[in-house]
Amino acid sequence: MAKITTIGPDTPPKGRWLIWAGIFIAVLVLLSLLAMLLNFLGIVDFSTLPLALPWFRSPAEESEQILKEEQLAMQIVDLQADRELLLGSLEDKKNEIALLKAEVERLETEIKQLIEQEQAITDMAAIYAKMDPAAAAAILEKLSAEEVLPILGKLKKDQAAAILAELDGDLASKITRAWAAR
Repeated sequence: MAKITTIGPDTPPKGRWLIWAGIFIAVLVLLSLLAMLLNFLGIVDFSTLPLALPWFRSPAEESEQILKEEQLAMQIVDLQADRELLLGSLEDKKNEIALLKAEVERLETEIKQLIEQEQAITDMAAIYAKMDPAAAAAILEKLSAEEVLPILGKLKKDQAAAILAELDGDLASKITRAWAAR
């Protein structure tokens, strides 16, 4: 068999990457010179190139963005202040509701007492209606005009008239005046 021999070194020469790096740098320099020439002749305007890049902002856009951020920060501060005012107002309203609930409970209790008192007066008037007018007058004379008036008001007019006729004149006149003032 025949042996094939190669002419030249078996290993590539060292420093070949240096040649490629030099070629690359030379191409970059030529492209830069070409770009400057095109810009100088007015064929291509590279001064607006950075504006076309998405990460580049013009000073006007930058100041507009800063202004928007400042406005948003002021709005946040205003909204936080409004929130604090509303929370304070809410707390005031809760306190007012609690006071009103207490007032409602007090009034309900008072209404119950008045209903019970009215029922007691109605019951007493029913008792006095069944009594003899003279006997009823004898008992009612020991009470004040303010106490007698509600009882007589619950009686029929003829029954109340009969009891008033049996009462002492001074008490009967006081009751009559109070009844007329109603």
